[in-house]
Amino acid sequence: MSKLTKLLLAAALAFSANAHASPILTGFTQTKVAAVDDGSTKVNLAGGMKLGLNGSIYSSLFINTNGNVSFGSGMTNYVPASFESNSYAGSFLAPFFGDVDISNGGGSIGYGNTKFDGHDAFAVTWSGVGYYPRKNDKKNTFQLVLVDRSDTGANNFDFYYNYGSIQWDKTTTADKSRAGFHLQGTAADFEFEGSGAAKQLLDSGKHALVKGSNVGVDGRYAFNVRDGVAEYGLAPVTPAEVPLPGTLPLLGVGAIALAYGRRRKA
Repeated sequence: MSKLTKLLLAAALAFSANAHASPILTGFTQTKVAAVDDGSTKVNLAGGMKLGLNGSIYSSLFINTNGNVSFGSGMTNYVPASFESNSYAGSFLAPFFGDVDISNGGGSIGYGNTKFDGHDAFAVTWSGVGYYPRKNDKKNTFQLVLVDRSDTGANNFDFYYNYGSIQWDKTTTADKSRAGFHLQGTAADFEFEGSGAAKQLLDSGKHALVKGSNVGVDGRYAFNVRDGVAEYGLAPVTPAEVPLPGTLPLLGVGAIALAYGRRRKA
């Protein structure tokens, strides 16, 4: 085996390990919301974080137990309709919109400030949450991370959906769940492939959330909001910006190959 092959193999293994590590951010203090069914908790964003979304600027949001955060008002909907429908009164980000029920000790929902890729961030974690009515034989773990990107423009931000395990999508109130986001008054709604279809988003499903990614880390999906407009994926990286953690191993592969090639030519 050549030296270059060994170097590339080592870099590929590092990428593989990164891709299969849990994407859930930990190691920061979290405040728990009340253990109720269909609850909604208003939270002020700390550190001066402001989110520009669809023509409005928010310094607070509502954490809703049913797998989403909303803006302007709380949302207790527990049967998710299509995100393109007119069933919703306001905008929301929904890593996993289903009828979560933590009133019987079925997991917890916590939030807190942290850092991500060197930027101030705010995370909400649905940890091992059960489903209605007060069932916890199957559990879902997922997370929303809001990242301050005011370095790219006032009130800009990125947001990430991180998935640990998705074991249920059906309750006695609904036979399916959904994942994506809805922006009131715009056509920028988004749902993952398989959203709203039974069993598709589960760990064993055809479109398992824990197995996909758009940043090279299994179970992590990135979105960017620039000038109030939300899009799937990240905005183009400028020289002043740092690559995402999930892209570093790939960059490393290229750098190793380039450096080795230059040494051979020298």
